[in-house]
Amino acid sequence: MKILLFLSSNIIFSSLIFILTLCSLKSVFGTENFEASEVDDYSEYDDYSEEDDGDSEEYNDFSEEVSDHYIVPILSQNSDFDLHNLNSVNYVDSEEEDDSEGDDDFFIVPDLSHFSDFDSSTLDAFEIAPLLWKSNLEIVSSTSYEIGIPSSLMNRMRDYSNSRGITQLFRNLMSDPMDANTEKNFKMLCPTCANPNLWHVTRPAQMRSNSHWLEPGDEETEKDYQNMLLQDDFYRMLDSIGTYLGLDGIYVNNITFMAVSYCDTGTYPHVDFSNSDKKAFNLIFHLEEAKNANPELIVFPEYGNPRKGGSYKYNENRGIFLGDTATHATAPCDYRETGEMRVSATVYFFDANEDNVDGIMEDFDQYYPSEVDRDYILKRSGIHWREPNHDEI
Repeated sequence: MKILLFLSSNIIFSSLIFILTLCSLKSVFGTENFEASEVDDYSEYDDYSEEDDGDSEEYNDFSEEVSDHYIVPILSQNSDFDLHNLNSVNYVDSEEEDDSEGDDDFFIVPDLSHFSDFDSSTLDAFEIAPLLWKSNLEIVSSTSYEIGIPSSLMNRMRDYSNSRGITQLFRNLMSDPMDANTEKNFKMLCPTCANPNLWHVTRPAQMRSNSHWLEPGDEETEKDYQNMLLQDDFYRMLDSIGTYLGLDGIYVNNITFMAVSYCDTGTYPHVDFSNSDKKAFNLIFHLEEAKNANPELIVFPEYGNPRKGGSYKYNENRGIFLGDTATHATAPCDYRETGEMRVSATVYFFDANEDNVDGIMEDFDQYYPSEVDRDYILKRSGIHWREPNHDEI
């Protein structure tokens, strides 16, 4: 009997150890299986007319649809990709319960069924106003502004996007997107350049969408874009912004195009700059929208607990520029059934000095040029606009 009792107690004890071990392993490894993001390593040229290895549909043959352009992915210059460094803030799925009472980083997505939560009083070209709530005309944040955009600039940006094959590339990427957390380089014909332009395309993982970004991939492409952008009307915009904000100088960089046709309800609130002493901004131009679309952007107030966002409707006659305190997110959308998309152009600009350059560098990110340090930024401070009475930046 003693032997049986001894054996029984040992069996029970062993079972308990086994169960505790399983529980420990479960806490370490979790209950879900996560697939690591794949980053394509291109060892040879791809052809859009060829069938993709996956289950996605074939890319359209650009030679038929855009007779004056060709688009060919080329070998990426980096094997280890450095995706755009977004300053993330805790995101909240709009369908989740509010269990974050008292948390300053808890954000509420607004009702997108109405057109706008913000004041939309008429803005003349080059006129600037702070972003205001429509309900009470109070300021949303200390670094959220709108500016009237001249039609000459908008038309020029659209023509550029079309003539360089960018619009058509986005249409194909919306129907057959790159894998999330992937970057690729594309060569596209430039009608006014000696060589094809090199564009760098990113599909980030953070956005919970099929959003793709495109930016210059080399010096010749960046110069081609700047020749289009940096004309009298754009310089007048910089003069309005610099004067209105009381800046010493402006340097423009990180010029990109962005397209999206789907974004789920788990929005990604973030700021593009966080420590620039309110002297760095992202200026957004709206180039194409889906018909009858709900507002495309969510902007959150600077203060509040929780912070309830407002729905912002893009307008081709006005741009929005957002700085350190302007938390924002892509609004949920789904245009895939109709084959539509929204396309924007973004321009980062800042007033850099010895006091804020390190803070700007924390959030500075662009594909070309890749080697950028604080001296690089300081040497370019004020090259695109300078306060007339300020002798030294």
